[in-house]
Amino acid sequence: GSGGSAAGGSGGSGGGVGGAGGGTPPPPECKSDEDCALFSDCCNCVAYPVGGEAPPGCDAACAEAQCFRDGVQAAACRFGRCTTARNCDLTTASCESLPPACPTGRVATVTGACWGPCVAPSECDAVETCEACAAGEVCVTVTGGVGSTAHCVRVPEACAADRSCACMGRSVCGGSCQDWGGHLECGCPLCP
Repeated sequence: GSGGSAAGGSGGSGGGVGGAGGGTPPPPECKSDEDCALFSDCCNCVAYPVGGEAPPGCDAACAEAQCFRDGVQAAACRFGRCTTARNCDLTTASCESLPPACPTGRVATVTGACWGPCVAPSECDAVETCEACAAGEVCVTVTGGVGSTAHCVRVPEACAADRSCACMGRSVCGGSCQDWGGHLECGCPLCP
């Protein structure tokens, strides 16, 4: 298959959607699920933009690729970023075992009724809190509809030094974006 990379981090402050440091804010890497592809090998199951560079693979040999083992069949576009949109809502697990102990920068997933693998928070459809976001990711909360949900979004290279609405707002929120001391809050124009 095809795939992508995931990284982590937390947000910054700023305001409004617009240019950052005189540069042009990056566009979204996707606008629909069709703009994304999967990369899967023995060690990885990640999404990346169609036409983009697939992430480096691992050298391990296995009978089944990671996406197949995880039950991931397609990439998805969430908040202008390609992701595998994994279920990381631990309240949906009904098995009697405890969730796996994930390494720093990874969170547990739920596959079926029980625990799945640990993944980068940016590969989740949503996370429980902004604290789940890893280095290289910013927490984006979305308000509207049935309340507020938190999502970890990979920070584009062009915004590494400016994780604010000024740099990321256009590509993540589309329009309505507010900075909240370390995370971004979107209205809902690019909501899935």
